[in-house]
Amino acid sequence: MTLNDLLLKQNIDPAHVIVMRHSPKEKEMRKVMPWLVHEKPEVFNAYQQSQSSLVETALNHFVGSGYIASFIGLRPGKAVFAGLYRICGAAPVDHQQFWSMEVNQSLRSFGVPD
Repeated sequence: MTLNDLLLKQNIDPAHVIVMRHSPKEKEMRKVMPWLVHEKPEVFNAYQQSQSSLVETALNHFVGSGYIASFIGLRPGKAVFAGLYRICGAAPVDHQQFWSMEVNQSLRSFGVPD
């Protein structure tokens, strides 16, 4: 069974799904990523909501009608499914706004730099 098979089973068009493989550069973040998915989903979501401008441009095309299939890269060639997230909305935030959000501040403790 493929990801497309699973999506179609849920009446989700695979063409409206962006697949993301999260492989943080920060060693501590890589280590705690599976734990965050299960125990601190709001922190994991804060991490995955912040993307490069190129990725954010792609995501903006799917606001209100698309999904993110999120995976955690464990090592080269191996990843685990983290969840399927509906893209409900998007709003740009600057550096200061991002770090002023309480949930985002907890990312610092896992080595995510300012």
